[in-house]
Amino acid sequence: MPLENKFLFLGKTFISIFLLINLVNLFPVRFRDVFYYTDNFNIFLETTTLLILGLSIPKFLVLRKISLMKNLLVEKTEEFDEINNNISKLEEKQNSNSNFCKYLSISFLIITLIQPINLIFVLNRSDFYISNVINSRNQVLEYRKSQILENKKLNSDNLTEDFIKEREGLSKNLINKLENDHELEINNLIKNNNINKFRRIKFIIRNIFMSLIWSLAFFKLSNISSTF
Repeated sequence: MPLENKFLFLGKTFISIFLLINLVNLFPVRFRDVFYYTDNFNIFLETTTLLILGLSIPKFLVLRKISLMKNLLVEKTEEFDEINNNISKLEEKQNSNSNFCKYLSISFLIITLIQPINLIFVLNRSDFYISNVINSRNQVLEYRKSQILENKKLNSDNLTEDFIKEREGLSKNLINKLENDHELEINNLIKNNNINKFRRIKFIIRNIFMSLIWSLAFFKLSNISSTF
């Protein structure tokens, strides 16, 4: 049946695109990066529509064939054995498809359970990163302040009192500027980190609901056993 073959080709195309997108997304591999897993879950769940379409099409066609052949059993009793054998083969395909969908349903349920763990790692990683950055910036600030104070003390014995006071005021202004710039930089870092954390949390919560929905969808698909 040319039309049936076209639909089968379409189903295979959906599955091939799903596999291609997710395989490409695995590279470069970064197993130690917690964000790597979040990004892969995002792409995987967003492209699952292709997978469920790719599995639904052949399942529908097999069930349709089974229904048509069961009708032929009534009309062509002389070909009962041959038709019944064909029905048995098609039912085996149908059972394989249903079992695979059940495995996928369980897999998506496992993905759902993984997401809270992933959320904890993401939050810890974000906090660890911002703490290290802030500590690094604080060390740089202290180093610059110490340099300014050391420069202020150089050759101070041979300088007039007014010039010393002027240099002290200049040093104080430089330190105040450094501290203000440092505070502004730290606030921006914390703000950006909080925005990124919120975005990650939003994606993970979305992934929990999406994986639950896909788990239910594949479970329902596995239980479809008749049509027409």
